[in-house]
Amino acid sequence: MKIVSKFMATKLNCIPENIEKYKAMDIEQLWFLDSFHQQNISKEDYEHAQKVWQIFEIKNFEEYYDLYLETDVLLLADVFMNYTIMYLKDNGLDPSHYIYACGMFNNSLYKSSKVELKLMTNIDEYRIVKNGICREITMACHRYAKANNLQYSNYESSKLKS
Repeated sequence: MKIVSKFMATKLNCIPENIEKYKAMDIEQLWFLDSFHQQNISKEDYEHAQKVWQIFEIKNFEEYYDLYLETDVLLLADVFMNYTIMYLKDNGLDPSHYIYACGMFNNSLYKSSKVELKLMTNIDEYRIVKNGICREITMACHRYAKANNLQYSNYESSKLKS
């Protein structure tokens, strides 16, 4: 594997939005068109794609696409590892041991509140709690979300915590 600069490794490569146009993965040139806006990608993005093509000595689109996938997976793994380390340090919980975020957040809440829960022996209490449990997907539906948290170095006390 080639050794590349931090910039090359942390900026995700551009990839055409419609891969079906590349049914023949042996295309030996770059071509990008944003069909939604009916325009080409920005000059900076195209220059970055050309630089990646040259540095990695890419011969065809299949190699470029494989590099894109590898970079994407490695960046996501890096983000998840940093999140796991931060959450372990701050809460003592490992996010990879949870299927859903809501279960992890509940455990974090119980742990931070230091309240001792008693065993429920009353069936009515149990049913109330069981019926109150929401089993839905927890997700951020925005492309970009910014947090203002006490635990981060860029925390701004004048703004609302999030």
